[in-house]
Formats: sequence, structure tokens, C-alpha cells
Amino acid sequence: MKITGASLASATMALLAQKSEHITRARISKRTLRKLAGRTEYANLSTKFIEEWIDALEDFYGYTAFEMGDHFGIIKTSAVDQWTRIGYFEEIHAIIQEVQE
Repeated sequence: MKITGASLASATMALLAQKSEHITRARISKRTLRKLAGRTEYANLSTKFIEEWIDALEDFYGYTAFEMGDHFGIIKTSAVDQWTRIGYFEEIHAIIQEVQE
């Protein structure tokens, strides 16, 4: 059976669910992804395959993934709405001008 990006996303979510039902952030190593995809330890996953996995995480499960060296960070997209917003206000404009001088 050929593993697709969508089926790898499903396996990733199953691993998260084993840890807790309410995880908003996690990391997964490239090595673990290769194992879940049924690849040998030294066979890299293609960029297209990783993009399919990232897209499936977002589209089907509401998570955003991004590469961080030998790992991927995974964040519940809706959790970002709760974060402090950094906007372009007068204070920031003053800081930028100060830094540029």
C-alpha cells in the first residue's frame, strides 16, 4: 500500500491523539515521518510529499506545520487566534524609526 501525504497526516494525528486530545502544539522528527511513511531511515521524503502532508494537516485537521531543522513544528491553527497580536501602531513606528537611525 502506498502511503500518501493525507494518510501520513492521519497517522500523525493518531500519534497526537495518543498523547492527549487537547494538544495545540507539538513537534515531529523527519525520522519519525519517514518511519510512518514506510521509508528506510536514509530515504528522504520528497518536497512534494511533505507539501501534501502539510496541506492535509491544514485541510482535514486544522493544524499548520512548518520545518525546523530536523523536525517539523505542528500548531493547532485556531490556537494562533489566542496569541498576542503585534500590529503596526504608532509605538511600533517609533521603534522602527529609532532602529533605522
